[in-house]
Amino acid sequence: MTSPDTPQSYAFVLVPGYSQLGFACALEALSLANRHPDGRTYYRWRLLSETGEAVRAYNGVTTAVDGPLTELARDETIVICAGEDVGNSASKKLINWLRREVRRGMDFGALSSGTYVLALAGLVAGKRVTTHWEYRAALTEILPDVIMEDAIFSIDGRVFTTAGGAASMDMMLERIKADYGTELATWVADQMVYTDPRLPDHAQRMALQPRSGTQCQARHGHANHGQQY
Repeated sequence: MTSPDTPQSYAFVLVPGYSQLGFACALEALSLANRHPDGRTYYRWRLLSETGEAVRAYNGVTTAVDGPLTELARDETIVICAGEDVGNSASKKLINWLRREVRRGMDFGALSSGTYVLALAGLVAGKRVTTHWEYRAALTEILPDVIMEDAIFSIDGRVFTTAGGAASMDMMLERIKADYGTELATWVADQMVYTDPRLPDHAQRMALQPRSGTQCQARHGHANHGQQY
């Protein structure tokens, strides 16, 4: 368990077309931890993009960042935030940067289709990972060396991935619990008015019922039991 006197550091990398919902759920969990009545700063973070310019999410909202891809400290945790059209957004520059930084030995992970970026960098071969259900079938087909789980989040050693959306809350609550214990994770969940955090193997979708819409397809560039904290 981490000492509260040493804040955990995160570097969120925003990829064009990223899911703002998944990103916000992850970041807010860390932000709320810092509002605990004990007054301690448990987490710090910075937002990065390939060029250092603001990044447009798939919903059209643009988010300013703190700077471009740069050398990180070994104690920082990388989170790749992606969403639609990730295959076209995952540039060679981003892939090479990710490979180089991960060699430092830090934890790294991804939200939603960001799992594809980790795979392109060759960082998750043989690892248990997950992604949003909309992308899972396509990514399973093109990434045969990755163990794609039907889960809301997966943690395998230094690697953590999530389906995105609200599942980012579940994953970050689990990481807060591992970092600082049950009390802080429970306090954060209460602040979120999230009274029933989910286990990793919780279904990503509600029970399937007859649907009239067309089947969603992944865009990869060419590409119920809650737990008590």
